[in-house]
Amino acid sequence: TADHPAVYAPPKALDVHEWALTGKWTVMPDKIISQGGEASIIIHFRARNVYVVMGSSGNPIPVKVKLTDVNAAYGKDVVNGVITATGSRLYDVVALPEVEVGTLTLTTTEPGLELYTFTFGS
Repeated sequence: TADHPAVYAPPKALDVHEWALTGKWTVMPDKIISQGGEASIIIHFRARNVYVVMGSSGNPIPVKVKLTDVNAAYGKDVVNGVITATGSRLYDVVALPEVEVGTLTLTTTEPGLELYTFTFGS
């Protein structure tokens, strides 16, 4: 239920423009908060650029970034396959040369990662 931690299982498949959680998260009206363990969000997108507003209210949190179904073309905030989430801000996650269909997975092992929204560009 909303506002209480829950464990989510990975889906068998996602259609384009669908997303899913795996691991332990708390879903709030304005954000989703990781609760530790291997917590991921999987997004099946059709876009050239993917941005995420996320952050941490405490220590910086490393977030592993994985792209599948497309050549890895990470945005400027991804360094060696990782974003370090600090504060709350817009992160440039995917920067493909043209619009493509792909799957983006963001994974953290730390509690306290706060995800607010995703935006997509063409």
